[in-house]
Amino acid sequence: MKSKFLKVLSLLLFAEIMCASHTYAGGIISQPNSGGFSPNDPYVRIVSNPANQPWYAADGGKAYYNAWHHIQSEAFENFLEKYSRIIDNTTSATTLKDSVKNDEWHDFPTFGNAYELLTFEYPDTDDFSNFLLRVDAENRIIYTIRKSGDEYLCKFYIAFREDAVVCLSYNWIVNSKSPIKNILLPIDRELLD
Repeated sequence: MKSKFLKVLSLLLFAEIMCASHTYAGGIISQPNSGGFSPNDPYVRIVSNPANQPWYAADGGKAYYNAWHHIQSEAFENFLEKYSRIIDNTTSATTLKDSVKNDEWHDFPTFGNAYELLTFEYPDTDDFSNFLLRVDAENRIIYTIRKSGDEYLCKFYIAFREDAVVCLSYNWIVNSKSPIKNILLPIDRELLD
């Protein structure tokens, strides 16, 4: 049942992106997409295949996120530009201050409205010592990492609109039991040793 629910959620998000280039909270569509996405496009086929979703994929979702960000390439590039000052792919997550463990500290796929990245990282948006923003530009993967004691939480994002708004895609507690580890940057894969 959970598997079927996740597939439906994934397809709904996919349909929303394909049907509207600008979607705002509340579901108001301001501008139809004129991009003409084809179901034969290889990136569209990757995203629409449930086997490529991060919670199922053997590669941890590398192809899935890469395809989303090829489809939404302008959104991804604008995200990089907007957040370039806080992207940090070199600082070890072990240096972070502990975050309060809340109900987000478990593995789960999630879809919903699109917001500014820092809205999802509240209440630590003014204090970047509680989380790090990671971007693997080559594979087009966006995530944040935070710690609590000896546990680490990653939140994976999809750049959703041209104004650098994102949609939260997946929360994952860093451990070696999931192929999600395959999409972490090397500095975060070290946490598994």
